[in-house]
Amino acid sequence: MTALTVNMIRGGYAAADVIHELSFDLAVGDAIGVIGRNGSGKTCLANLLIGTLRSRGGSIELDGRAITNMTVHQRIRAGISIVPEGRMVFPQLTVRENLTAAAYGAGLKVGNRELQELESRFEVLATKRHDRAGAMSGGEQQILAIARAMIQKPRVIILDEPSLGLAPVMVKAVSAALSEIRKDGPALILMEQNRSLVADLCSVVHVMSSGTIALTASPAELLDDAVGDLYLGA
Repeated sequence: MTALTVNMIRGGYAAADVIHELSFDLAVGDAIGVIGRNGSGKTCLANLLIGTLRSRGGSIELDGRAITNMTVHQRIRAGISIVPEGRMVFPQLTVRENLTAAAYGAGLKVGNRELQELESRFEVLATKRHDRAGAMSGGEQQILAIARAMIQKPRVIILDEPSLGLAPVMVKAVSAALSEIRKDGPALILMEQNRSLVADLCSVVHVMSSGTIALTASPAELLDDAVGDLYLGA
């Protein structure tokens, strides 16, 4: 069963298209990787999927329902959430306030039970529930950003460069958090440059170049040096 269908979408900034007639499917409960060099179009694609950029052609369907012309707010309520590049947590709000605000944005009200369930999956949320998000480390903020998406009860989560700027130990923590989500949670689109992280979590990988999918590979193929040299500058 397909959770998300992206068919020949194109779009970009100002008058220029960055994404060119790009298509892929995402199965329910699956995780796919979208990997490429800086400037390949990963963040533009994330913005088209969540709706901060409007596509200039093609279509996007979530569980068979057209969301192409929906606003960001409408898409979140329909069941698609994003962990944006740079985390974008509310620094002056506490951990719990960040989570509550995210739930409200999805039209949900959460109480202690729902918050405690989420905190039991991500220990840092429990130990720092009353701390301001701006006082947390980058890795801790990334865990919060992931939990903030989870509390919206989405069918699909887009993760834009979740390992960016993190120490190796925190990349492992993020990987563990996403592995936990994969057990019983939503489908994932992992947009990354970290090949190892993508290979560990994803069943299939789309390699982007110049705003389109240049190669679809297995996790094992992704780790091949020839692929890295050709598409990723590794």
